[in-house]
Amino acid sequence: MSGGAVQGQFDEFGAIGFRAREGFREHSREDTEILFADLGYKFSDQVENRFYLTMDQGQQESAGRFDEVRNGKRPFAG
Repeated sequence: MSGGAVQGQFDEFGAIGFRAREGFREHSREDTEILFADLGYKFSDQVENRFYLTMDQGQQESAGRFDEVRNGKRPFAG
């Protein structure tokens, strides 16, 4: 979701986002949250000032590879 406005010499823009995925196998879940804001002021046609804020938070579980140690077996042991 995003939105913005201009009022006189001020302008603003903001956006937020969220994504959640379960993944196609165990231990592959992902949650992401993003916030972005932009504030500006125009002093003249040649000079303006702008401030940005970006916040990003994410949690991700990576499935990784499945090996003999995790399985508790050693198929090639003598």
